[in-house]
Amino acid sequence: ILLWSDLVDKYRNLLKPGEIWFATGLIRTSFGKTTLSASNLFPANATGQQAKKLYIVIDRSDDSESEMKKFRELVKKYPGELPVELKIIAKNKKSSVIKLPDSMLILPSENLLRKTEELFGESKAKIEI
Repeated sequence: ILLWSDLVDKYRNLLKPGEIWFATGLIRTSFGKTTLSASNLFPANATGQQAKKLYIVIDRSDDSESEMKKFRELVKKYPGELPVELKIIAKNKKSSVIKLPDSMLILPSENLLRKTEELFGESKAKIEI
């Protein structure tokens, strides 16, 4: 993400490590690299821009029981108000979506997303707004 100096100046005192912010702007691809030139930033918990859920795709063709146990422990470390949905892809390639119980609501953070992707694979977790 490319941040111009006016955005850096505007948000310098608000940006904190581990917080999730959303950016709007222009996406460009040049010389094989894709960049987002941000025109605006807003925190994930901003009014009207609230995250709706954490969505995770889990491929059960692999043995993922140990990953699920680790994920349950991970969720306990980030209690919050955001629902979690799992799209489970079975060995026969059929899928189903499961909404986790309210006891497993989470507080989204960069660390939680990173650890979730370490368990289930890159680009398997996303926050929907």
